[in-house]
Amino acid sequence: MFERPRPARVALLQPFWDFFEDAAPGDLRADREAMLAEVADRLGPQVCAQETFESREAAAAAGRRIAAERPHALVVVMGMAVPPAFALAALEALPSLPLVVLVLSRRSSYGASYSHADITVEGGTVGGAQLTSSLHRHARPHAVVAVALDDDRDRDRLARAVLAATAAGRLREARIGRVGRPIDGYDCVECDPAALREATGIELLPPRSRRPSSPPARARRRRSAGRRSRASSRCRASPTGRGSSGRCGWPPRFRRSTATSGSTPAR
Repeated sequence: MFERPRPARVALLQPFWDFFEDAAPGDLRADREAMLAEVADRLGPQVCAQETFESREAAAAAGRRIAAERPHALVVVMGMAVPPAFALAALEALPSLPLVVLVLSRRSSYGASYSHADITVEGGTVGGAQLTSSLHRHARPHAVVAVALDDDRDRDRLARAVLAATAAGRLREARIGRVGRPIDGYDCVECDPAALREATGIELLPPRSRRPSSPPARARRRRSAGRRSRASSRCRASPTGRGSSGRCGWPPRFRRSTATSGSTPAR
């Protein structure tokens, strides 16, 4: 039976570090949560989970909760400098999902009054470099997109990156039906189903041959076709178009007038 694929689902992860709370103006934790909520709002209903964590233990628990939601892709929101070990602990529970590292800032440009407090609040370029360095060392594939929330073009880039990641994640649930078989010797188009599923998650369905009709069913069809052919021949041979059995030609209420007067009945 055909199964409709699940809608795209993406999960957001945001590591946090309280080390910079004293250097940042206002409530740094609340500000990070507000940024995460803004990202979730821009990505829309495809966001199935969002987690903020500030330790390895909390990150591991967050990763397990996200895994239970079965997202197709992950976005790690890096808005400040954070030890990369936090995000890596969460990703251990999500080893095969497509990953987007979002280097996030509120503004696309800054004036001459840029201060140490601004560096703390807008430290996504530092945190993003820390995390991607560790991801390369662990050979974890990922995409990187830098976004300023006040730039519409940046938001479009984020949307495209997430779309590509969720598309890749949804392919892992794909079931592909094959019609026929490759020509003998065409190894260039042959694929081992087990190897394909292990590498990508895609299930290749074996070709199904058409079930032949049973002999009684074929005989019934031949007899029915023969009866229709004989009835059609009798109608053509009859001068009134009614045939010997009266089963063809005009409907019964028109047959008498047609046979006697030859006039055409009113429709």
